[in-house]
Amino acid sequence: MGFKRIIRFQNDFEQGQEKQVNSTLETSDSSKNDTLKVEQLERIWRPESPLECRIDPRSFEGEWIEHQPTTKRQEETMMIYQDAKDKGRLHPFTCMTIDPSVKDGKLVYQKGMPIRTIFSYRQWEKMIINYNLSRNSRMMTRTEYVCRNLFIIQKMVEESGYKIEVAWRKLCDASEEIGHYCDSDNFRERFEPTGSRNVCGFYDLGNAYKLIKEDPWKETRGFLAAGGDCLARGWESPVADIGYLGDVDYVAKYGVGMLAMD
Repeated sequence: MGFKRIIRFQNDFEQGQEKQVNSTLETSDSSKNDTLKVEQLERIWRPESPLECRIDPRSFEGEWIEHQPTTKRQEETMMIYQDAKDKGRLHPFTCMTIDPSVKDGKLVYQKGMPIRTIFSYRQWEKMIINYNLSRNSRMMTRTEYVCRNLFIIQKMVEESGYKIEVAWRKLCDASEEIGHYCDSDNFRERFEPTGSRNVCGFYDLGNAYKLIKEDPWKETRGFLAAGGDCLARGWESPVADIGYLGDVDYVAKYGVGMLAMD
């Protein structure tokens, strides 16, 4: 008797739970003239919240991903994705479509909540890891963040009708047109609540910085901050911007942690 475990993920926003399905397949081994029964165990991914999004960057294809970068930020985005693809490092993951808030020391993903930006990177990472241990909740990595941005570009092109070069420009170079920045329309002199400024089902682009982790195959002494707007200083960076901010105990007064899960 031979057994094979197959893990399959499938997007389905109609159900809020995971189901385990057992089935039996029969195959024949001509050399032994025997029939082997293979038990197939399938785990179908189903989101626990409508604010979750499943992304599989291995499936990216089409003219939008063949875009020839025209700026440095576009080149950096494409380079990170292409390098991970060439080295077989792309993988599916789940992310949230809004920024987190914090209540009683725990992450809350709900529209209309205030953004909390008074924690260190170490504190954010602890809250994120404890968010859902059964789903390997973790700090989003640089490559996962880039793939999330590419996924948004794909949705902008394929679902909202943006021209490819326009979608790339808005994510990488002129994010004030889709997020909350000092020079955005209807700018507020404070952080907007979670779930603001819908862009193809994603919210809170810009606004606070996004705190992420370096890829595991690279060495780093600190942590990363991705595109956001430091409202107190009027210093902004487009969604695609990624840079080092400080060590793990540094309190990122204008940043929120980014979650990724299996």
